[in-house]
Amino acid sequence: MAIDKAYTSAIYRRATADMTAMPAELLAAARHAGLHDVLVRPGGVPIHDGEAVVGGIGVAGAAPERDADCAVAGAAVS
Repeated sequence: MAIDKAYTSAIYRRATADMTAMPAELLAAARHAGLHDVLVRPGGVPIHDGEAVVGGIGVAGAAPERDADCAVAGAAVS
């Protein structure tokens, strides 16, 4: 799950916690387009190099809010 969260945050260029209200049709379209690892649950954040997104951090295993806090902290030091 952590890898899927990191992947999702990187391709959508936003934290997965901010994506939980995305319409189901949009997520289905992403899966249909071959983005099978899309996971919209708190715990994924993109990693930036200036304005460019260069990756993502995903955290899983705790409560969703804790996962999100840990991912944000990790991205802040990367």
